[in-house]
Amino acid sequence: MTSSCFNFITYKILLKLPINLLTLIILSRWLALVEYPFWKRMTQPSDSDTHIDQKMSALKDKRRVRDSNLRIFASPDQYPIVYSSKYDVTFYGLEKMHPFDSQKWGKVFRALKDAHFLTNHNYVIPNEATREDLLLAHTSAYLDTLKQKHVLAKAMEVPLVGYIPFFSKFADSFVLAPFRHHVGGTVAAACLALERGWAINIGGGFHHAASEKAGGFCLYNDVTIAIRFLLQGESIKKAMIIDLDAHQGNGYERAFTDDDRVYIFDMFNRNAFPRDEEAKKGINLAVPLKRFTEDEEYIEKLETHIVQAFNEFTPDLIVYNAGTDVFDADHLGCLSITEDGIEKRDEIVFKKAADLEIPIVMVTSGGYTEDSANIITQSILNLKKKGLLPLTKTQKPKTDTPKPKTEKSFDEVEALAEKIANL
Repeated sequence: MTSSCFNFITYKILLKLPINLLTLIILSRWLALVEYPFWKRMTQPSDSDTHIDQKMSALKDKRRVRDSNLRIFASPDQYPIVYSSKYDVTFYGLEKMHPFDSQKWGKVFRALKDAHFLTNHNYVIPNEATREDLLLAHTSAYLDTLKQKHVLAKAMEVPLVGYIPFFSKFADSFVLAPFRHHVGGTVAAACLALERGWAINIGGGFHHAASEKAGGFCLYNDVTIAIRFLLQGESIKKAMIIDLDAHQGNGYERAFTDDDRVYIFDMFNRNAFPRDEEAKKGINLAVPLKRFTEDEEYIEKLETHIVQAFNEFTPDLIVYNAGTDVFDADHLGCLSITEDGIEKRDEIVFKKAADLEIPIVMVTSGGYTEDSANIITQSILNLKKKGLLPLTKTQKPKTDTPKPKTEKSFDEVEALAEKIANL
């Protein structure tokens, strides 16, 4: 009754309106009920359109991989260890405004030389990644924003640097170029791992960078780029990321959320940056740790869950993010792992890869203390001492194939023949 009364009153009011206004109301109502849903359906991409876009994107990525110069081959007398003197980020001392030691990579290289492991000739120097290489993981719009000094300064977590008048002039050569060399290093190391069984990039591991956003001193996600480089180049079909940095690797977790070709095993401080709940959807095996977790508990969890990871997934390549910010003196990682614990951690991962005969590439990632470079160095030397970093690719010796149960031994056959003879 109330509804009928309302409709009657509305009708009487409409009849008294000027004709133009009445027409406008009727037309707008018709557009809202009929035309808008029609055009909405027409303008929204269909499943076939989305599929075509994905195919086109994949073709572009394949072309990028084909035309890239990041794949490098090592000579037989070179270790598959990748480093460039252009890795270190220096900007008139202003880099010290951030707690991350942006010169630790050079320190590691020099320490490995002092230990007579590396020389000036027995390691691999990577090429710098181009814009086309970076587009494997990042949008063109994002790459353009990094040219803006305030955006770049904020991404590097030193926003005050953006107010320096001459920062824009030197930002590319002093800041962006080193990170592009890190990308080149991780891609080169990933390729070398497939050839030699293992590889180490003395750098890389910038796991917070997403396709359209920087964060945590990470501008380009070298790991995402390297994995897509190998997938699109059809060098591998599946990859596993083992992230043992103290912080959640949210950049590549966002990148590979819907990609079942990539398995992510992430052990991280659950209370530390970035606490990215959306990115956690991309983790296949998450092991959140409480603050100040110590060696015994940490190693026990690693040994248990690494077995679980390989029971669930068999990759063609392992990308190991070996951040040293788990160290007990690191105030940003807020875990309590000793130097011996970090060496044991790295040894467990490399030994597992060797036992399963799966190529592994290691990147050095986070570490916010002056001890970081020395910890990385000592761990690499420990891996070499344990025979896990051979100069030439070694094959795990094959065990003897057990004889079928139906096969008779010589003694059994001889005894059977004697029984027959005595019949």
